[in-house]
Amino acid sequence: MSNVVHKLLRPVKFEDKTYEMIPLDLDSLSGRDIKEAKKEFELANPQKVSFVLSADSDFAAYLAARASKLPVELFDYIPAPDYVVIT
Repeated sequence: MSNVVHKLLRPVKFEDKTYEMIPLDLDSLSGRDIKEAKKEFELANPQKVSFVLSADSDFAAYLAARASKLPVELFDYIPAPDYVVIT
């Protein structure tokens, strides 16, 4: 059971919506989701070489975006302590 709701330290306003929590439904992800997140990550970061993707917090943000069904750009605006915990 990997359904988690992370309560943010403070609300974040993004694209005219305020977020107080990030729901992470990891159980809903499949291998295909991980592959797609990897492709999105690599397209957005062509200069970045990551030898261990599972240890890359930027890549983890792409997985969190898929698990939460929220835009990956939202994670750029959450408080740093929340970003570290989620990714």
